[in-house]
Amino acid sequence: MSSKEDFKKFVSLKPYLIDSVDKKEVTWQKLFEIYDLYGEDSSVWEKYKKKSEPSSTEKSMLGSITGASTIKDIISSLKKVNMDSLEENISSIRKAVGFLEDLAVNKNSNDAKEIAKKNIQKKKKKGPEPITRFFDD
Repeated sequence: MSSKEDFKKFVSLKPYLIDSVDKKEVTWQKLFEIYDLYGEDSSVWEKYKKKSEPSSTEKSMLGSITGASTIKDIISSLKKVNMDSLEENISSIRKAVGFLEDLAVNKNSNDAKEIAKKNIQKKKKKGPEPITRFFDD
């Protein structure tokens, strides 16, 4: 493999190097030159690792800020909701659901009526029950 391909693999295993380039602390060219001169196992890489990783207190502070900001975002979003339009939309949804319920009930009652009619028609076609059958023996 070429050293370029080796460098790509190395960088993919070290995400803090990507962060350093994203933060404009170093360029890809400079990282490649360091890699080419010192290799993968040099202590040179530690300074990039330490710069990009926040401490545990920073992590906890970031977590609390993120949680607080999401609650603020939710509250501000709720403030922006137009209650009149929300009420109108809910009302139209209720009407649509009611219409669908009516359709389902009418279809079921129509189906029951049709089944009853078919049973009556079958009995009429058969004729009267024979006298020898009593109490459905």
